[in-house]
Amino acid sequence: MLIVDKAFSNIVISILIEYEYNYLLKSLVRSLSSDTSTVSVKVDKARWKDELNLMKYYYGIKNNRSLAVCLAPIIIANRDINEILNEAVTAYNIMYKNSSSTALSIYVIILYILNEQIKPNLIAYQNDLEDSSEIIEFQRYKINLLMLDDDDKILTFALNNLYNLEDKSFYIKEKELIIRLRDIVKEKITNALETIEFNSNIEVLSDYLLNLRNMKIKRKAYEGKINPLDIIQMEINKEYTIPLIGNIKIIKKYFNENILLIEAVSKSESYTFRFKKA
Repeated sequence: MLIVDKAFSNIVISILIEYEYNYLLKSLVRSLSSDTSTVSVKVDKARWKDELNLMKYYYGIKNNRSLAVCLAPIIIANRDINEILNEAVTAYNIMYKNSSSTALSIYVIILYILNEQIKPNLIAYQNDLEDSSEIIEFQRYKINLLMLDDDDKILTFALNNLYNLEDKSFYIKEKELIIRLRDIVKEKITNALETIEFNSNIEVLSDYLLNLRNMKIKRKAYEGKINPLDIIQMEINKEYTIPLIGNIKIIKKYFNENILLIEAVSKSESYTFRFKKA
């Protein structure tokens, strides 16, 4: 079980925003809800999938991967290490569908962050996989990890196998971020850190996660369904309601080379949706 307080949540979220994962962080936080029957915080799978699908059109996300975004909100919001593991893996699998076996290293990082006794937890942990080939791959990967001499080697191996990307600068950036989050949790937050000032965005996100943790926020399961292509048919100067965004007004539509851009505004934000011409 992890002790979480306001200072901890503020610092973790501020680090994520510093690394420019603000949009992914907010989308995952919006996809979390309290389950009072199990006293835990769950990922709403349907909502998380739609959040990521919609964001592709107004953030231009391609393969923007952030393990830290999956870890941090769920660590803050949940009390039990098993719930943290299960929900972080759920969030990860949705974000990284069709990943290679290196994706399975996520639970090793979580275990290291929350508990320095990696090997006993690693032996006991089972991933809930549907495909038999994935189960075999998972077990093979776990055995290979357990054959390493010590916990530090397990951590190093997992970090070095998180991603198989050509953009090595991004790989290094994410690796540094995970190590920084790990160190903050291990140090349990010093008194000096509590004096740091945070902006309102960080305060709102951390307050929301702590309220989820304390079962003060209850939300019905997401029942919406989004087809971003429907936005193409929306007319200028008319208002529409889009699930996950709310009420928007279309203010401009135009082509930039082979890209259709649709500008819209809501009460709190402006959006530019991008659609590639077929």
